[in-house]
Amino acid sequence: MGKNRKIILILCLVVILAGGGYLINYFTSLERGSQVYDDLQANTSTDPADASVSVVGPTEPAIQSAEESAPKPYQSPIDFEALWEINPDIYAWIEIPGTELAYPIVQHESDDYYYLDHTIEGAEGLPGSIYTDSYSAKDFSNFNTVIYGHNMINQTMFGSLRNYRDEAYLEEHPEVYVYTPDAMRTYRIFAAVVYDDRLITAVYDDDDAKDRRDFLESILETRDLNSHIVDDVEVTADSSIITLSTCIRDVPDKRYLVEAVLVNEQE
Repeated sequence: MGKNRKIILILCLVVILAGGGYLINYFTSLERGSQVYDDLQANTSTDPADASVSVVGPTEPAIQSAEESAPKPYQSPIDFEALWEINPDIYAWIEIPGTELAYPIVQHESDDYYYLDHTIEGAEGLPGSIYTDSYSAKDFSNFNTVIYGHNMINQTMFGSLRNYRDEAYLEEHPEVYVYTPDAMRTYRIFAAVVYDDRLITAVYDDDDAKDRRDFLESILETRDLNSHIVDDVEVTADSSIITLSTCIRDVPDKRYLVEAVLVNEQE
């Protein structure tokens, strides 16, 4: 065997070993990051029935004191105190009922892209976190709160959003719940579309009525086989909406968006 050939074989072996080491490290880190969220989901109750909300209607017994009959203040079913011990950047919890999508939402104080590749525990790498950028108010008072998450192959994080390409799935899972310490918000999905990769919060000004209308038109006028519009859900430029945004595998200049409008708020 010639000297040059031996060198080439050695280099190939080094590359293979290095690649194997990278893959082992990648999947180990991914598994460790995913376990963080699995543990949170297992220990977090998000049943709306667990929240204390005002109830209107007859109660038993028929005669009650003023103190007993007074509406109870809202109490979130999410233990935010426990979540803040993990990471004080956590400010909300998002869930799509009937699915495995249930995660804390974070926002970094100074770096809008930090949680793109950091878990809520600060570990670098995938699966990252479910997060918003600094354009979005933490009380969801924006016209459009854009929430980002990775499109993971195993359908964790925002990977399950691609199921909305099936219109039947959209009909079966039409709502999104967002919990904060002081409120539970119910959103109704009105669109699931293939979109371009523009930074929505930078392109469209929430304070400009025309920009709000333009964004809605850009969603509702989308024409794609993997896009669906729900015609009987009312949404206007005066609504409050959320945009769930994730990438589309092998199509770097496109994003998959699930759009939902606020239909109920319990405080």
